[in-house]
Amino acid sequence: MLTIFKSHEAETTILEDFDFYEQREKALQENRRQQQPASTDPQKLLDTKAQGPMADISDAFSKAVQLKDTENSGTT
Repeated sequence: MLTIFKSHEAETTILEDFDFYEQREKALQENRRQQQPASTDPQKLLDTKAQGPMADISDAFSKAVQLKDTENSGTT
């Protein structure tokens, strides 16, 4: 197996491969951003660094807590 790796002539360098995958990742992120509906929540507009599943979970949790606080303050 080592002979195969040693004798194999690559068509691209490892740096070209990194560039390819970096461009691919940027394209995927742009597609995801275009598919998501525009946000009207001012907090989300300010916080553009928080992206991905953890940010979504955090946003859902904060909305649930705000809803609970609103419900509790209305009954007091």
